[in-house]
Parts: sequence; structure tokens; C-alpha cells
Amino acid sequence: YCIDDIEISVAPTCRQPLDLSTQYTHAHEAEIRWKSRDLRQCNYQISYSTDENFTPENGTIVDVEFENTLVNAGTPYRYYYLTCLNANTTYYYYVRANCGNGDFSEWSDDYASLTTGEPCPAPDGFYANTVKNTYAKLQWYGDFDEEWDFRYKKTSDENWTIPTEMELMSGEGSELIYRLTGLELGTEYEAQLRRHCGVYSCPEVDDGYSEWVSETFTTTTGCSAPEPWMCLTHMGTSAKLEWYQTGEETRWQIRYRLSTEYDYPAENIVLTDEMLEASKQRWTITDLQTNSIYYWQVRAYCDSEHQSDWSDE
Repeated sequence: YCIDDIEISVAPTCRQPLDLSTQYTHAHEAEIRWKSRDLRQCNYQISYSTDENFTPENGTIVDVEFENTLVNAGTPYRYYYLTCLNANTTYYYYVRANCGNGDFSEWSDDYASLTTGEPCPAPDGFYANTVKNTYAKLQWYGDFDEEWDFRYKKTSDENWTIPTEMELMSGEGSELIYRLTGLELGTEYEAQLRRHCGVYSCPEVDDGYSEWVSETFTTTTGCSAPEPWMCLTHMGTSAKLEWYQTGEETRWQIRYRLSTEYDYPAENIVLTDEMLEASKQRWTITDLQTNSIYYWQVRAYCDSEHQSDWSDE
């Protein structure tokens, strides 16, 4: 008998990885894991593609080297982060062991899949909810622990202004409020906001910022009503009042009344002295009755002919 065309192949000494699975996904990265059948094995190859029918040899291949064996790890699983992935995309991947000198295990019998998440989302509900002569309140939905980038300019200008500080106030629910001051009267502005989600390991895929969202508004030209803030202290026959300056006014009228009175008595209307321009103003009223409840209002006093509306009580 004659026998020819005999082919002898040497079986790989590397043991094939098992149980591929996806542990975590982000917009541009994912953590995958597999079960190692050799706890001393530290080198692997991962092949991935967006084509479900791809062959591992034709995918994007990543060489992976772990520093430590799994002998004392208490688990047979290896974990690895795939990075620089596209957002909102499904990937398929295989894994094989690399024992060196061209000795590889078989690729895992089955592929696993993962789907990346949304990129950094743009701010929601951004708008100017209050606009006065020299300031505007801008509002959107978000959290205090998030990072935001803000800029504004006159619509007639090309260059943006970025505030040196951005002190936020809380609105209703998850609303955030930013009070933009130092604006010019009767002027149209554009404000823009974006979310900063952090710097990813692959900035060419995503720089970690959302898209800008815009809001356009026009400041008023009149005497701006202030915003009452609180009665800071009420001690005996005096009370210290505080309010926000909303324009460039530096004189104010204050009126106050007992809760049992319907109108504000003329003697309880006070014109303040000239006060320094500041975001918050304070004034002390005296000669009050003890153990009594008072209501108060404040308005900007531009001149004898021009005053703002009274603030809410």
C-alpha cells in the first residue's frame, strides 16, 4: 500500500479562552472579560469589528499583556478595556491566547458583542427665564456636580466672553440657574452652554464635550426691579434686609408694614443713601415693634421720575 499527501499539524499548546462577555460600556469604551484556562497565561490577542460576520484574522487586533498571573488571584477571569470606540455602535469580538514564538490558541469558539452608549449629552432646557437691563438669569436642567462651559457675546460681536467664575443657584427640581451680570442696556446677546463629561483616552474620537446649545435675549432699557433675598436678622426693634441688585442702580426705596396693616404707611417708606454697586445690597430698618410680623418690599430709585416696580413681598 502507498500513502501520500500526509499532513501533520501540531496542536497549539495555548489553551483557548472561554466565556467571553461584556461588563461595562461607555460612549467610547467598553470593559470585556473572558475565562482563562491557564492561570499562568498573561498574553492575549483581541480581534473586533462592527461586521457581525467578520473573521478574527481580518478584524482590528489588539495585543494584550497582563503583568501578573491569575495563580493567586482567586478568579480565572481576565478583564480588559477596549477604547477609542465609536458611540452608538455595536461591535463583535473574539479572544485568543498568545504563548509566544507564534504559538497561539484557537480563537474563542463564539464571538461576543457590545454596544457603546450615547456621547456626552447636550444640556437640556437652556433658556433665559429672567432678563433685566444689565443682567439675565439663564436656566437649564442638570446637577451641581457636573462640569459646564459657558460663554456669551453681543450678537453684533465675533468674540466670546467667558466668565472667570460661574456660581450656580438651584431652581425647582433639577434646574440650575446662572445669573449673568454686567450687561449693557437694550442690547441683544447670545449665550451658549455645553456639558463637560471628562477627557477620554482617545480625544480624536471625542474630546469629552457636548455640543453647544444657544439662547438669544435682549436686555431691557428701564430701571430694574431688585430681587428681595431675606431678612438677615430681626433683633428687637430693628431688622437687616438684603436684596439682589439687578441693574446698575445704587439708591433704593424700601417700604414695610405690619402684617395686620393693609397699606404701607407713608412714614414707613425709606429712601436709602447712595450705596456702592454690589450684587447684594443691605439696609437696616429701625423703630419696629417687638414680637411682630412685618412685610417689606424694595424698588430701585433711578431718579425722582424713574423708579422700578416694587419687588414681591
